[in-house]
Amino acid sequence: MSDIKVAEVKTGAIKDQSGAGLVTFPTKPFFHVIRTNSGGSISVNGIITFDSSPVTNQGSHWNTSGNYFLVPVAGVYQFNFAAIGAGSGASAVGAGGEVQVLLEKSTDNGGSYSGIINGSYYYMSTGAQTLPNMTFSASVLLAVNDRIRINNNKGYLYVGTTASKYNVTFTGHLIG
Repeated sequence: MSDIKVAEVKTGAIKDQSGAGLVTFPTKPFFHVIRTNSGGSISVNGIITFDSSPVTNQGSHWNTSGNYFLVPVAGVYQFNFAAIGAGSGASAVGAGGEVQVLLEKSTDNGGSYSGIINGSYYYMSTGAQTLPNMTFSASVLLAVNDRIRINNNKGYLYVGTTASKYNVTFTGHLIG
């Protein structure tokens, strides 16, 4: 049996950069953003604006002024979202109350967005008021320059102080 010798490997994302046949990977895009409130508890709805300083922004693909992730490489991405649902004024959700969070995508440079994942939905039919857990994870196939954002289109999300740890959290990374 003979050895196969390869002079160069070209696949776009995987490269032999050592000259010795070692495979290395470029840094994968990853972001972690939070929404906090330094002045006490509030509730937010609509397009979620995150704090201006991301916890992590590997590759600088999270746009802090537009509150969206710009897809740098086509592939499958994993997104995770966590928050606490609320009524207006950071109150609990009462009977008949709804809270819904969507993962939205734009394919036209932010001109329009559509919901691609009905991330988390809560409806309080009857009973005691509550602050529901609004979490979801999604794996999504995306193209270069797609934009991803979070829209709380029904009800509100509870936002506490940084110290209270009741933050709205959104993360995303390239799987492959």
